[in-house]
Amino acid sequence: MAGRGKMAIMLNLNNHKEVGKMFDIVVWVKVSTEGSKENLSTEQLQWTIVRRLKLDMEITSDTYEVVKRIAEDLKDKRYLLLLDDVKQDLNL
Repeated sequence: MAGRGKMAIMLNLNNHKEVGKMFDIVVWVKVSTEGSKENLSTEQLQWTIVRRLKLDMEITSDTYEVVKRIAEDLKDKRYLLLLDDVKQDLNL
């Protein structure tokens, strides 16, 4: 639903100092591309997270390996995942 203030809330969460103190990392992911009516693929979302976490990783087609690496990096960290511009249900 456009115009409900979701972006303003996410911007505040992403940039607020107190939120920054609560989490080790805040990950903001734009889930769709401009003008699209669909979400990015699961693989595209995973690689967006890999880049945001600055993981040193070779490009691989093994989705399990990507998921494993993200999980390892986030283990024992307090993180906030902000999903922006979601067009369809997500199965994370």
